[in-house]
Amino acid sequence: MEGEQQGNGEVFWNWMAVAQTVAHSLVDVRNWARDTVGDLVPELEMLDFAAELLGDSTGAADSLFDGLRALVPEGRLEEADVDAAAKLVAGVFAVPLLSEDVDGARAHVAHVVTRGQLGTAKREVEVLVSRHTAAGLQLARCARAIGLLPGDADGLSMNRYHIEAMVQAKKAIQRLSAAEIDVKETLVLLQSPRRGRFVQEADKALHDTIREVEKAIDAMWLMSHATLGEHTELCKIIDRVV
Repeated sequence: MEGEQQGNGEVFWNWMAVAQTVAHSLVDVRNWARDTVGDLVPELEMLDFAAELLGDSTGAADSLFDGLRALVPEGRLEEADVDAAAKLVAGVFAVPLLSEDVDGARAHVAHVVTRGQLGTAKREVEVLVSRHTAAGLQLARCARAIGLLPGDADGLSMNRYHIEAMVQAKKAIQRLSAAEIDVKETLVLLQSPRRGRFVQEADKALHDTIREVEKAIDAMWLMSHATLGEHTELCKIIDRVV
């Protein structure tokens, strides 16, 4: 009888060790997510600066467009023809006036593409999803042994945090995938020999990139917060039964 109790006690502590390992894994996932956000911030700053430079050049194109359009007497040409001609001339001639701004924007975008940090961050989040899933499976194996029964309030709360973390991680992956596509499109447009005609398209693609990176960062912060909540609830369960 005494040996049986001792054996049961050893089994219990073995399962507790598994639960504590899961708790440590959740901390690692949260910290890794925060570090990945930190790696994305410099990329976002570089993209913001590139957008500022492109904004100067597109502003020049808009000013030239307005000036050219004002030269055409009213009623002499169809409105659509006037707009099309003015946009064409403005797109071709305004950008060379600010070629340094466009070259600077291209260099910053090229740096982001070359470094590949957006793709690296996406792959890191995919690894985090895998590790988070593995931690959940480990916990499921020891749940009953540590007193985590169906309907347990702490367990339900922990499960909600787990689901939220996974949802936000998937959102971050989607946003980073879109950002990778947009930033490469931006660079192609800025590298074109006829980039004067494409600078406004590049400006739009660049702002799309920035928006996607910002949303990815937001999702990763929410993932980090949810993982912290999951860890907190698990620690409550562990403390309750120790």
